[in-house]
Order: sequence, then C-alpha cells, then structure tokens
Amino acid sequence: SIIFITIAYSGINTFIPVYAKSLQMAHMANYFFVLFALIIVLSRPWTGKLFDRMGDHITIYPCMFFYAAGLIVLSQAHTPFLFLASGAMIALGHGTLYSCLQVIAIKSSPDQRRGSAISTYLLFSDAGVGIGSLLLAWVAESMDYSAMYLVSSAAICLALMSYFGLYHRNRKMRKIPEVTIHE
Repeated sequence: SIIFITIAYSGINTFIPVYAKSLQMAHMANYFFVLFALIIVLSRPWTGKLFDRMGDHITIYPCMFFYAAGLIVLSQAHTPFLFLASGAMIALGHGTLYSCLQVIAIKSSPDQRRGSAISTYLLFSDAGVGIGSLLLAWVAESMDYSAMYLVSSAAICLALMSYFGLYHRNRKMRKIPEVTIHE
C-alpha cells in the first residue's frame, strides 16, 4: 500500500507550486504546505489514539477516503478555499496513513525481522516517490495537472485494494490480532 500512497504524495511534493501557478494562485502554494504540515502535526496524536482504541481498519479506511477525496478536490480546485481545503484533507489522510502503515509493517513482523520490515517499508516509500514523480510528470505533460491529481486519487484506490488484499483479508483468515501503536 505504501508505494501507491507515496506515488500520490509525489504529485503533492513535486507539483503543487507549478499547479498553483497554473491556477493563478502561486501565492497559495506556501499556505498549502504550511496548512499541510499543521494538519499532520495536529492530527497525529488523536489519530494515533484512534488507531490504538478502535483498530487499524477503523483508522486506515477513512484516511484513505480523505486522501483520495482531497486529491479529487485538488484536481477541481479553482478557488483558494478549495485549494487549501484539499491540502487539509490530503494531510489528514497521508500523515495518518504513513505512520499507521509503518506501525502495521513493524508489528506484523517477527521481532528478529523488524529491521528488515522497516527497511522494506522505507524502500517501497522511496520507490513510490521516485516512480510517482516520473509517472505523474508524464501524465501532467500528456494531459494537465488536474488529470494528474485524478490519477493520484486512483493510486490511493490501488492502495486501498492492496491493503485489503494483502493485510485486512489475510489477517482475518489467519486470525492475526489487531495492531496498536502503544503496546
């Protein structure tokens, strides 16, 4: 799942200033990133508690929804309000997913393989950013930035399907207990 999440994130990280300029809102790009960081910092304490109390699925699925919906809103943002609102939605989704999926990767691994789990997680995260930057640049050049952000939302749908297929369904079939952040 993390590779698809970071493919989508690469479009935020790489193209927001150019997209904002194309919308004649170049000055809003800085505010986008400030709001993005603020939402991540403010949301992580309570989303971590939600993850612990309610479980991984209760946290992961809504965050994927927020992430995908934020990318769709961003693709259609023609006002500063929508541009910034999309940043808040994306931050809530991405910021929570990144850390929660990392916890799942670590806790799902045997103790002696946790270092490998972290390395693999970060490898797929970095690969997603690299692949996403190239792929999304090609989409933006072939179509436009709006289409690029719609493609990014499709990447989140792929993340959702991979999460369900590789973790949710398998955990249920193997009766693996839910993962919490603070064990």
